[in-house]
Amino acid sequence: MEQNQFKIENKSVQSNDLIRSVWSLDSVGLKIFEMAVSCIDTVTSSKIDNVVYLSKKAIFNMFSATDENRYSRFQHHLKNLQKQVVTVRNYESDKITQIVPIPTITYGIKDDDDLIKFEFNTHIMPYLVELKRNYTSYQIENIRNMTSRYSILLYKFIKMNSFKGNSIIVSVEEYRRYTDTIKRYKVFSDWEKRVINDAMNDLNQSRADIVMAYEKIRSGNKINAIRLKWRDRTSYNDTKYENDDQMTIDDFK
Repeated sequence: MEQNQFKIENKSVQSNDLIRSVWSLDSVGLKIFEMAVSCIDTVTSSKIDNVVYLSKKAIFNMFSATDENRYSRFQHHLKNLQKQVVTVRNYESDKITQIVPIPTITYGIKDDDDLIKFEFNTHIMPYLVELKRNYTSYQIENIRNMTSRYSILLYKFIKMNSFKGNSIIVSVEEYRRYTDTIKRYKVFSDWEKRVINDAMNDLNQSRADIVMAYEKIRSGNKINAIRLKWRDRTSYNDTKYENDDQMTIDDFK
């Protein structure tokens, strides 16, 4: 049935291979993609469809967009979403697939034509449905208030690794690749501020279901890894994870 399928309590479910892929979208594009993914009906429908419907109203409400320019901005972000190519690596077969996740989007030109049709690439569907293991799910509401692409990526990275406990060590090189910042912010302090620290602050203030902190891990004078730590948020006023002393790589040998 052609009607809006999005609700803020929807869950986004994705293969970890897809989450680990490199995304170039900004925060708006990432959120729209997550909204579309959350509309895939894997429970009540006997046949899983690669077509979902969102209303313009639902998208504007997600971003609290009320200004007169919201329609032109909305079209701009949809076009960027259609340009997104993700390189998905299957770590079991060690093969790479390059996919445009949502190549076709149909919507009315008139403002009162509210429904938008998103058609997922059939090649992306195995990473979104019938997932038995190595997948991550979370409520869309948890990313609603995030303003940076890096905070959304940070949140997804933590959720993907939450089965390991309440912390994980990731190399700077790996996290640069994940955030598509291998060639950006060459000075570590700039990279740390924009990609890690600002993202942490945005996440912690966003009313997501977790709060987190990080520690730089040194090997001699070089910082070569980051330890991410998190816990469940206890209330909306709970916005800070108290950090421990900074560690060196020797603490983990």
